[in-house]
Amino acid sequence: MEGRPWDRLLHRAGLDAPGAPGPGTGECVAAATDIAFILDSSSSITDTEYTTLKSFTRTMIENLDIGAETSRVAIALFSAEAEVVTGLSFDEAALLN
Repeated sequence: MEGRPWDRLLHRAGLDAPGAPGPGTGECVAAATDIAFILDSSSSITDTEYTTLKSFTRTMIENLDIGAETSRVAIALFSAEAEVVTGLSFDEAALLN
């Protein structure tokens, strides 16, 4: 996939899908929100810092109103390469695993 460096990550997370809110689509649902957590998993942070990132992300997800009418969440990791852990999802249990 060519283009901007983050285009591949957006594609893998489902953020470039037809109807997804964003530049050029002309569509947006005011009541729904797409939220992506991008966590640094590189060697530039310590194990303690990475645990803190995961804890923060878990707490945020537990406190979000996740559902078809409210929000969906994606999780990705980045280091030398980006990895989509979970694409945009309404499944809170899957997001927390």
